[in-house]
Amino acid sequence: MKTWVSFLLPTDEYKEKRFLYFYTEGAVLLVLSLIVMAMLNLNTSTVIGLAIAIFLLYVTVRYTISGMEYTDVTSEKAYKKELRVIYIRTMAFVIILLPLIFLIMPVSLDDFYKIIINVIVVSLICFFASLISLKRSYKKNKELL
Repeated sequence: MKTWVSFLLPTDEYKEKRFLYFYTEGAVLLVLSLIVMAMLNLNTSTVIGLAIAIFLLYVTVRYTISGMEYTDVTSEKAYKKELRVIYIRTMAFVIILLPLIFLIMPVSLDDFYKIIINVIVVSLICFFASLISLKRSYKKNKELL
């Protein structure tokens, strides 16, 4: 089925169906959280920020722990290759992002350390999310064989 959100869905039918479940579950959580936040009478910017964060974090975590990202990792050799790719991607992220930030924004020494720490924390989160997804995918693919 073609819809205006088709670009968000993978072409694989199984993955597409799972993503639809994740998006639906996230939307239900989003609505419930909006109701709770409306009862708490929070300010608008807080509600919007929390609502977006809840939806995006839920869908991302569900996708990460589902183990369906690395469908072609079925052997130890393929696992180690993907692990190496994750290391390289994380290092490239840090190596490219830090100079770009410092080129775009003039920063003081205080901001310098904050930016470095933030980039390292974000890259570690991405690294561990990819690692968890890879391990789950590998385990799931081995069970299917």
